[in-house]
Amino acid sequence: MYILLLQVLDVDVGRHREIRMGMLMVPDGQVWKDVYEVPAYFFECALAEIQPAVSISSLDWSKEATKFFIQVTAAPACLLGEVYSVVDGVVRMKLRIADQTRNDITWHVVNQMLVDRRLAEPSPEGYMSTVS
Repeated sequence: MYILLLQVLDVDVGRHREIRMGMLMVPDGQVWKDVYEVPAYFFECALAEIQPAVSISSLDWSKEATKFFIQVTAAPACLLGEVYSVVDGVVRMKLRIADQTRNDITWHVVNQMLVDRRLAEPSPEGYMSTVS
């Protein structure tokens, strides 16, 4: 028996890592079995509706924001990218992370977690992003 691993690119960090196929889930908690039939592709992703906090950094994500993002996404948890738009080959998404207790799964939006910690601020998407 073998374990199928997928190589994923962590959004906005640019770090590759491998995850077990069983970690891919859809919001209702069911494993996405059809992914076995989908060919692997790489694409650029960005977090939707937020930007780096101007009070911390002018253009790029601060070290604090990057550290928080890595901590949240590196933990052994299920991640789900909810696609907001695709413009010029860049997938803008809300990144959700599962917080699993004994009998329940709660989904938290990483985008909002960054805003709540004042590491990011809300930013409306551009026109092309809202119509795509």
